[in-house]
Amino acid sequence: ARRSVAIRASDWFERTGDIDRAVDHASRADATERVIRLIATHGPAMQTVGRHHSVDRWLAMLPRDIVLSNGPLCLLSASTSIASGEGEEALIWLKFADQAVAEPTDTEPVRLEMKALRSMLVTSDIDGALTDANQAYEGLPAGRWHAFACLSRGLLSLVRGDDAVALELLEEGAIEARLVGASTIEAQCCGALGFAYAGTGEWTLARSMARRARQQLGVALGIAAQA
Repeated sequence: ARRSVAIRASDWFERTGDIDRAVDHASRADATERVIRLIATHGPAMQTVGRHHSVDRWLAMLPRDIVLSNGPLCLLSASTSIASGEGEEALIWLKFADQAVAEPTDTEPVRLEMKALRSMLVTSDIDGALTDANQAYEGLPAGRWHAFACLSRGLLSLVRGDDAVALELLEEGAIEARLVGASTIEAQCCGALGFAYAGTGEWTLARSMARRARQQLGVALGIAAQA
């Protein structure tokens, strides 16, 4: 009886948008599959509004072998590592994600998301990273991950000296991130745009983008502080 009450409470909290409590109640009920679904469904959105610590806590509720055998959960773990400044750890999580993703037809979106994330991390092979970013950009549907692919492809284009391409991609990423409420991605796109505009001497645009980046970081920090 107690387990069924906890599951019903988890369902209610999910419907009201309180995902933290939804995950907590599902975990108390030992409803592992529900916990996995909640994290996989809501984790990406939480990460892109500055709540990667919450996602990290949710992942810690699951047995490590379950996380390691689940591609989307490994991908989320990699993302939380990046948000915490642990790039090498993120690359290892991506290796686990590669091992966990077995069926290409069923997991193509996850594979493309992995390419987007990997392209942001690999610095020794710019051409290879750009190929990954291009594939993610072309294959992913509009949304948070596509905005992230815009960011990565835009940054890599800047490194390659393709300023016009970079500006177009970063502007696209900033708009797309704003429309889906991914404040951290929008902030990164705007910060990169500010850097790019400064490099071309367009200081008014550069300052405007810097202000917008700070504003979106403030939004993310505010959401994280309320969690």
